[in-house]
Amino acid sequence: MPMLKDLIEELDAGDFDVELTGFDINEIEDLMTKPYEPADIDSLLQELNMEQAVDKPIWATIRTAAGNQEVLEQVLVALEVYGIRVERSYET
Repeated sequence: MPMLKDLIEELDAGDFDVELTGFDINEIEDLMTKPYEPADIDSLLQELNMEQAVDKPIWATIRTAAGNQEVLEQVLVALEVYGIRVERSYET
């Protein structure tokens, strides 16, 4: 989100109609004025009703520095606690 904010500011400083980005003026205003707070994944996962979950495969690729592997593994374990299937593939 901070990078998106920087990009919108850069576009807005030029002769570019920032609404052409697909965001409406209210979304742009919120982005520019509200502080960014990362989502609390634990709270979001607790809101999921797993009984209503659709059993379809979902893939996500997360590429990160090797130093982040331990933290990433903690996130993946948290997902598994809520019944979300996670497959791992770490490059060596």
